[in-house]
Amino acid sequence: MTNSWEQDLTAAFSVLLGRPVEGFDPEADYALYHINGAVDDRWLWEALADAESLRCTCRIADNRPALLRICLALDWSLDLARSVFEFDFTGESAFLWVLGARPDSNLVAEACRTATGEELATVLTRHGLGVADILSALDDGMVTAGVSFRVITDGTLQDALLTAIRGKRGPDRLRPGPDEAVALSLAPGLFDSEREELSPEAAAERDRLLAPVGDPRLRAHIWSPYLDRPWDRPGISSGGPDRPGTTRVAAWDLAYFGEIRLAVTQTGP
Repeated sequence: MTNSWEQDLTAAFSVLLGRPVEGFDPEADYALYHINGAVDDRWLWEALADAESLRCTCRIADNRPALLRICLALDWSLDLARSVFEFDFTGESAFLWVLGARPDSNLVAEACRTATGEELATVLTRHGLGVADILSALDDGMVTAGVSFRVITDGTLQDALLTAIRGKRGPDRLRPGPDEAVALSLAPGLFDSEREELSPEAAAERDRLLAPVGDPRLRAHIWSPYLDRPWDRPGISSGGPDRPGTTRVAAWDLAYFGEIRLAVTQTGP
């Protein structure tokens, strides 16, 4: 791609991060997480064959189309082993005890447990439990479950951000486009020309914010759906896993897609 496109990407990433991209440690490891709050608690576990499936990588070429339907891009792959699973227990179950949760405690943190897919698979296997036990606890109302899916990237901040904006196919193929929006049945209003217009003050702020990005296609793409709602500013969204040694460097609520959030985290120096 042209140097101009690369320069525009650097400018766009700085806007998305809220500070110059050059200021981030190039030696750190960066990860992209995808959270879909509209997914039913049971959906993921019904799509998994067994506990060992939690150590798998899901690619579009694999026979795991159910899991990949949540992705915003067809070229995404999901790393279940490093995805983060969060459980909030409300009652007793065999699954609860192996994770050491205490729903009877007055401390909210003791009723919740967080584990990567790798950690969860190890615990379930060690205790002779499987996906069916998680489904049983869900059916009994003993637990609620959520997951931050880790999208596979090369560990650099550049690749995490480029994957997040679905821009790997270049400026002419920025995703989603209007035709794709219809095909994917996205939330109404995403490409609606009758959407409420910005106030002059808001439009001026938008133009100021995006001025460093030269390509009009990229400016439009990162404005909607990433930045055109006040809660989409970096550091505002609550999206992304909370893990020891990990810092969330950016997060966005993609409201027009439904209950979807993206988060980029940093691990390391």
